[in-house]
Amino acid sequence: MKNVAILGLGNIAKRVAKGVLCSPKACFYAVASRNLDKAMQFAKEYGAITYYGNYLEMLNDSNVDLVYICTPN
Repeated sequence: MKNVAILGLGNIAKRVAKGVLCSPKACFYAVASRNLDKAMQFAKEYGAITYYGNYLEMLNDSNVDLVYICTPN
């Protein structure tokens, strides 16, 4: 089981979160946004284990195995 994190919580992140939740080989572990309240709400709504209001904090979490980047190009 891999711990998946999502960086950036725009519209596409909602679709990615739903996909992660459907995978038997993934654990929806973390989300990160520049806005802590947004990260907390997203984690609560989609069931992520933890959340961050700073991208670097999430990237430094040794429990994260995979990061899906959902920021604009």
